[in-house]
Formats: sequence, structure tokens, C-alpha cells
Amino acid sequence: MGKAQVNDTNMVLVCTLHANLAAVFLEASPPEWQSAKAAADLALAVNPRSVKALYRRAQARLEDGREGLPAEAMCAALDDLRCAEEVEPGNEQVRLEAERVARRIAALEEARRVPGPLEIAGGIQPHLLERGGDCLLTHGYVWGQTAERVHVLVPARGLRVPQASCITWELRAQALRVVMPAADPAAPLVLEGRLCRPVRPDDCSWQLEDRGLLLHVELSKRDTSPEAEHWPCVWAGHPETRAPTGEEQERLLDMASAACAAERSEEPRGEAPNANAQETLRRLREMCPGVSVEWGDTSLDDFR
Repeated sequence: MGKAQVNDTNMVLVCTLHANLAAVFLEASPPEWQSAKAAADLALAVNPRSVKALYRRAQARLEDGREGLPAEAMCAALDDLRCAEEVEPGNEQVRLEAERVARRIAALEEARRVPGPLEIAGGIQPHLLERGGDCLLTHGYVWGQTAERVHVLVPARGLRVPQASCITWELRAQALRVVMPAADPAAPLVLEGRLCRPVRPDDCSWQLEDRGLLLHVELSKRDTSPEAEHWPCVWAGHPETRAPTGEEQERLLDMASAACAAERSEEPRGEAPNANAQETLRRLREMCPGVSVEWGDTSLDDFR
């Protein structure tokens, strides 16, 4: 046996020895992650294409799937597994582990991703937006109201708000100022001015929702009488809603229910509504711009 062959044999033995030593450290109780990684490093210093050493170093980096593992460690483990796949494309164990780690990294990246304001607003519960309006593009918020409260919902701007102390909140009976940090520290989202109607400050509140992606402000109306409870807008001067008042909404629902009942009783099943019913339908559509009013449907859920 020549000298070169002896050296090659020794290198294989050294690589195998350290790769096996890494396995011993991984199987210890508790596992010795740093020692396992060091042993795999020594094996790979001798043979950078050792599948066994690459796989075991990846296992050491992952620390048995520990929660809260830094993304850098998972990416480094995936690099090792990808290298092992290149050497042995048919190794099923390596392939499955690479896929599992890739899914973990993708989930972590998705959790860190900050959706755009439109996407965040799209996930708001519809009932919070009833009888309100969309001021997202003009002022950065959407809103809705009930007879007693106004809901103002402000999506994050490129930055999850980490804690409540990052929000500036100044409220008086008829004025509100809210400052919400954004991705650009020099350009926070500022909402301030005179409120459309007075509120009860002690009954108002706000909270961060959706893991810091949404600021939800709840304003308690001072005047909840049928004549004055409806807010056309939140801040004076902002775009006004086309939504009906509470009384108008009840009347519309009653009219729609009555029209549908009349149509069902007068027309044979499968035939088109008569002229009177068609005229009622036309008037309802004119009174409810933006609402899909159809026979048999008395829902106003689509109204904004």
C-alpha cells in the first residue's frame, strides 16, 4: 500500500471517528449540543462531503427542535442538510429532515412578516365595521359604530407595535390624539383633531390586537338618543360615511323583510317578482348604495 493510500485511509478513519463521536454526544442525556457540533466540525475539516458528519452537525445546530431557536441556527442546519442531499440525493432521511427544517424556517418568516394595512384590515371582524367607513388610504384607519360605541381600527404600518407603551393616547371629551409608530421612526402615524361628537372619556379604551398589528380604539358615545347617536365620521373633517343611521337601518330591514314576504306570498315559485315588487326592490337599492339587496336576502352584512 502506497503512502498516499495510507493517508487517505487515515483521513477516512479520522472523519468516521469524529462523526461517530458527534453521535455519542447527541445521544447523551442530556445531549451535549456544542460538543457534538465540535466533533462534526472536526470530521468535516477532514472530509467536507461526509454525509454522516453534515447530518449530525445539522442535528447539533437544531438542538432537537428546541423552541425559540435562533433563525441563524436553523438556516445553518438547512445548509448542512442541503449539502448532504447534493452528495447523496437518494438519502430519504436527509431529505425528510431538510423539508422539516425548511417548513420551520418558513413558519418563522411568516410569523415575522408584517402584512400591509389592506391585508390587516381585511381580517377585521365585519360587525366592528357596521355603519362606519373606510379611511384607510386617506387617514390610515377604518371604523364602525353601534348605538353606544365607535370602533376605530388602525392597522400597523410596516412594524408590529411591541407594547402598549409605544402608543401615544390623549383623549378629551371632544378631541382625540393617537400616535402609532411605523417602520420609519421619523414618520409615525398621527391621528388627531376634534371628534365629530362628544364622548365619555372614562368609558373609552384602546388595546393592541393581532400581536401588535392592529390598534383598536373604542369610544363611548355621550349622546345615545335615536336622534343624535349616529356619527357621520370620527374626526371632524374626515370623509363621512354613507351608512344609514340606526333608525334608518331598522326601517330598511323591516322594509326588506316585508317586501320579501309579499313577494313570496304573491308570486308562484320560480317566477320573476311582479311590477310592485320590482319597484320596491329598485327603491331599496337606491336607499342602500353599496348594499346588495336581493329577494330572499335581508342581510346588510355587506354594507360599509
